[in-house]
Amino acid sequence: MPSELVSYVIRKVLITIPLIFGVFVFNFILIHTAPGGPLLDLANPLRITAAAKEQIIREFGFNEPLPEQFFVYISNALHGNLGVSFYYREPVTEVIFQRIPATLLLTGTSAVLSFIIGTLLGVLAASRPRSIIDRFVSGVSMFGYTVPVFWLGIIFLEIFASYYHIFPAGGIHSLNAPTNFFGNLEDLIWHMILPVATLTITSIAPFALFTRAGMIDALGKDYILTAKAKGAGSFRVLFRHALRNALLSVMTVFGLTLAFLLAGTTLVETVFSWPGIGLLMFTSVVARDYPVLLGIFLIIAVSVFVANLATDIVYAFLDPRIAFE
Repeated sequence: MPSELVSYVIRKVLITIPLIFGVFVFNFILIHTAPGGPLLDLANPLRITAAAKEQIIREFGFNEPLPEQFFVYISNALHGNLGVSFYYREPVTEVIFQRIPATLLLTGTSAVLSFIIGTLLGVLAASRPRSIIDRFVSGVSMFGYTVPVFWLGIIFLEIFASYYHIFPAGGIHSLNAPTNFFGNLEDLIWHMILPVATLTITSIAPFALFTRAGMIDALGKDYILTAKAKGAGSFRVLFRHALRNALLSVMTVFGLTLAFLLAGTTLVETVFSWPGIGLLMFTSVVARDYPVLLGIFLIIAVSVFVANLATDIVYAFLDPRIAFE
């Protein structure tokens, strides 16, 4: 198994490299050919002189042809240099990696909660198919699947932050947050509740529906009838036998959901002013900060690949019938 795993990972990496490169080329062309440009944010167009503007153009290489700009950027990126942010005046790697922990905290918590809650709801619905509980779980799942995530976040802000003043309206810490560990942790959790709830509610549906379908299929198998005939209780039948097989498809959903959350938190982080990659992407789009945008897109592409690869590996370990081919 280890040698098969290593060769499988190598093959997947070799296949993915040209895909990531293609995505990178597409993003580079799309960003640089979009209307407008970063000059409006680099200097005040009403006060800047023609000489100063020309100096800025030469300094950032805007006067070079687009293919030459691309090859210069690729050459620097291969050496670990993603450039300097136009807006923050700092290296892109520092700007991005300062925001990654906040996004991982938000998306990781939401993914785990979505997995646990969605799986339990799916088991509950499958244990009583076509009942009121089943219809309720399906209705809740479809609501979370169809509701716009930004709309749900705004509703939560209006109700729980603006009207009742229960939770903070945004940010990751209060200005007067306690400096001790537990006080600071409590303040962080208090700020996380609304954005995590928004992401979790909109991500439950795949887990609940796939678990329900997998459980209903598993409960009709012969080994379930055998377990019941041997006197196994309902709890043991549901969670020890049926859920174990139903989780195979759910793990695939977990990998795809995690990749989606990493790539799709822009709206949630913008609504709640959460200082992560999503909010950084929004501000970079507004400021036409090309280097930061390209760096974020590269990280998203790699994260999606890693999530899919990890899902394939876990899936193969959970089901011995699957080979690394």
